[in-house]
Amino acid sequence: MVMSEVHDSPPARPVAPQASVARFILVQIPHVVCGVLLLAAVAINVANVVGRYVFSAPVPWAEEALIYIIVWGVFISIGSITYQGLHLRMDLLVLGASKQLKMFLGGLTAVLILACSIFVMTQTSKIVQLYLGSGETSMGAKIPLFIPHSALLVGFALMAVAIVIRFRSYLTGKFD
Repeated sequence: MVMSEVHDSPPARPVAPQASVARFILVQIPHVVCGVLLLAAVAINVANVVGRYVFSAPVPWAEEALIYIIVWGVFISIGSITYQGLHLRMDLLVLGASKQLKMFLGGLTAVLILACSIFVMTQTSKIVQLYLGSGETSMGAKIPLFIPHSALLVGFALMAVAIVIRFRSYLTGKFD
């Protein structure tokens, strides 16, 4: 009696080292950062609720800090969304299209995302520089305003890097 191995799944195709590094930087790290931000937001919110209803002393800066944490979480995650090709899109146009038209629309999407990212980064960098120069802070938490506004700069930079790295995936419509 001879025993043989049974393989339930097809062999995994090798992943290029550059792809695994990019995936680590653009997907895994942002997921961890967003998880930490979410935990911090929950802790601040719980402290605020306890302070408000148990001690009649709410945390005065809590709502403002929560908003900034959510903003940072959203903009840190857009690089990951772009890398994975998970943006909202109108697929109805593409469903019946030819392969060449699909490739053209995928390339156009990538180029437009890159152009918009560069435009937003340019405009946001001017605003961040103004806030750095003025030293203006938020009203409640006294957070320097360049910090929350930098989230846009970081997020759109991550999006631009992701779109350049995954340009071929946008052409083919195939994301791993």
